[in-house]
Amino acid sequence: MRKMKVKDLLLTVIFSITVVSCDSDKKKAADSDLMETHEGTDSVGHKVGDAVAYAKIRIDEPDYISEICKKNFSMWLSTVLEMEKSSDKDAVHSLASTFTHVVAARHENSLKEMQTVMEEYHVDEFFTTVNISKSYESDEFITYIFDEESYEGGPHGSHINMGYTFKKSDLSLADLIKPEDVRKYRKAITDRLSGVLNIAPSSLMETLFIEDDCKKEGLVPLPAGGAFLEDDSLVFQYQQYEIVPYSYGLPCVKLPYK
Repeated sequence: MRKMKVKDLLLTVIFSITVVSCDSDKKKAADSDLMETHEGTDSVGHKVGDAVAYAKIRIDEPDYISEICKKNFSMWLSTVLEMEKSSDKDAVHSLASTFTHVVAARHENSLKEMQTVMEEYHVDEFFTTVNISKSYESDEFITYIFDEESYEGGPHGSHINMGYTFKKSDLSLADLIKPEDVRKYRKAITDRLSGVLNIAPSSLMETLFIEDDCKKEGLVPLPAGGAFLEDDSLVFQYQQYEIVPYSYGLPCVKLPYK
């Protein structure tokens, strides 16, 4: 079937300066030492019968940063997008473009294979949308949120929301949890989780999807994605099915710094 790009999904790259640099050698704004970023977007769509297969991505890309910052950011991006690392000098845009083309093509093939079923259930799109945004920044750290929503058949779509905190000096991932403190944090999360999920404390362990050893301990494991920083809290974000059924969504426990 002939590929057709959807009108509002034409491949685009858009830049807009919003706010200063990870590179200390660059001049900083007089009233701010925030990392300057620009917005990059890329989207690709294909028509499949009466349905559409598409992929979109939006990235707050750091501006005016050192080469090591660029390298570390692009390496992290290739990991979360599950794309091969790019050595291109414009690595972020290269990864974004590769991601939308690969994922849109995958959705297109899936729609072709399942078109009869999709028509029967009145499904008119397979898609993936990704938003990678800066959510927090201090003098020392910066946090990015990776948010992905997708649908490729089945009773419902999927949603990933993960936070990553970087050291601003080189944009390497920050180690926020010391090994000796893991149990302390697990206990603090467990103490708050009943309220987050609106489950009676006595029923919490039997509701959770966790290993028997954790149930015996009475402690919830840390999320696979680790922790990240927000304005006033250390945040522990669990993903769909990671510790609870789908109906509970993405449980999030915040431990205030105080």
